[in-house]
Amino acid sequence: MHARSIIATLASVFLLASQCLLVPTVHAKMVGTETELARAERAQKEEQIVAALSREKARETLANYGVKPEQIEQRLSRLTDAEIQRLARKTENLPAGQDVIGFTLGVILILVLLDLLGATDVFPAIEPAN
Repeated sequence: MHARSIIATLASVFLLASQCLLVPTVHAKMVGTETELARAERAQKEEQIVAALSREKARETLANYGVKPEQIEQRLSRLTDAEIQRLARKTENLPAGQDVIGFTLGVILILVLLDLLGATDVFPAIEPAN
C-alpha cells in the first residue's frame, strides 16, 4: 500500500508539473469600446482605399511606378490612422471612374514620403533620410 501511494503522489506531481510547463499562459485585458470602434473604422477605410486602388486606371498607374497589387494591403497596414483617414476622404470625393490618377498620385506621394522616412522600401531608388 505504501508503494502505491508514493507512486500515485509522484505521478500526480509529474502530471501537475508537465501541465504547468506545457500549457501556455494567457494574458487578457479589457478592450475599450473606443479601441474596437477605431479598429473597425480603420478596417472599413482600408477596404474603401483598396476598392479605389483596384480600379483599372489605378492599377495601371501603380504598376507604372512598380507597386504590385499584392503590396497595397501590406503598405496600408504601415500607414498611420491619420494617413488612412486622409486617403479615405479622397476616395469619398472621387466621382466613379474619374480622378483616379490624382488619387493614385496622392498614394504614391505618401509612399515616397514613407520611403524617405525609412518606414517602407517601395521604391529602391529612394534612400532614407536617416
